[in-house]
Formats: sequence, structure tokens, C-alpha cells
Amino acid sequence: MEYHLQTGSHTVYALQYHFVTVTKYRADILTDERLERVAEIAHDIADDFEADIKNVDGGADHVHSLFRHPF
Repeated sequence: MEYHLQTGSHTVYALQYHFVTVTKYRADILTDERLERVAEIAHDIADDFEADIKNVDGGADHVHSLFRHPF
């Protein structure tokens, strides 16, 4: 895994966030098409907040997102 270090006045850091969300009652409702749409929406939101999405993936009942946000 490659780290992109960010620096502040007296700090060096590489924060990454792993966000997991599940469907209500863990219902198997996420198809491949829906996961692709979720990934598109996540990238649009990331662009609005100047975040960097590393990965969006999931299964029929959950979605994983790995991203970082420069402060």
C-alpha cells in the first residue's frame, strides 16, 4: 500500500477512512448496477469535498468505501 503523507506546521500524517454501510435488515438488494451507481455518487460527493476515493466496493447487503480527505 502506498502512503501519501500530508504535512502541517509540526505534523506529518496519512489518514485514510474505511466507511462501511449496510442495507436495512441486511437485505440483499444491491445488484452490480446499483453498486456502480453508488460508486458514481460517492465519487461526485468526493469531488464536492475535495476528497480522494481509493476504492468503493461491496456485496448484496453492504458497501465499503476507502477514502482520504486533505485537511
